[in-house]
Amino acid sequence: MSVPEVAKEALSRKIAAEVVLSTNPGRTMRKWRELFGIAQKDLAIEMGVSPSVLSDYEGGRRRSPGVFTLRRFVEALLRADEKRGGGMIMSMARGLSMIGETVIDIRDFPFPIRLLDVVEA
Repeated sequence: MSVPEVAKEALSRKIAAEVVLSTNPGRTMRKWRELFGIAQKDLAIEMGVSPSVLSDYEGGRRRSPGVFTLRRFVEALLRADEKRGGGMIMSMARGLSMIGETVIDIRDFPFPIRLLDVVEA
């Protein structure tokens, strides 16, 4: 797996986990779409859904997206970014510390943690 593939995988998991664990999944989906700088209509087309479907998720008019929809959402974000040169993926990858195929996002911890404590856990 090349570094960009590792970065894409790590970012995919981060986005999906954040949406799933969010108390407002639609708002979280909108946050990620806006971070990637993709218009709602363009992302909906990339996902293969109508813009009103994505709007309903983001506006809270549809319940939390299922696994299939969430996968399409994440893949569409990454695909759209890659079409524009992958700038967002690479920017996010710089914020990730990559060790082999293990990815540790240092921003996941609210306070400093010693590496020894992480290894022991």
